[in-house]
Amino acid sequence: MRPLDPVARQLTLSATVAAIPAPKTTTSPFRWGLLVLGLAGLALYAVDTFAAASLPYLPFDVPVERFFQSVSWGPLVQAFTFLDWIEGPRQLAVGLAGIALVASR
Repeated sequence: MRPLDPVARQLTLSATVAAIPAPKTTTSPFRWGLLVLGLAGLALYAVDTFAAASLPYLPFDVPVERFFQSVSWGPLVQAFTFLDWIEGPRQLAVGLAGIALVASR
């Protein structure tokens, strides 16, 4: 059997590729659920910011703080210590690196 010439090989390859069924695009590239979740988070953040700016103290703040201080976090203490270490210029660097990572995808 002799090898195919380049034109015949290209036609055979084209026929093979054409025989592969194309994936159906039934999903939208826009994710409505994530949009709703993001807008709900934005609304909660706005309400909390407005309450913190307009009230001298938030009535639910002290009980929430005491609850979190009463929990024994065990091995998560090292993670919290690391997160405390990331502050100031390091926080800016980590944020910029995260933005660059997301933008590169």
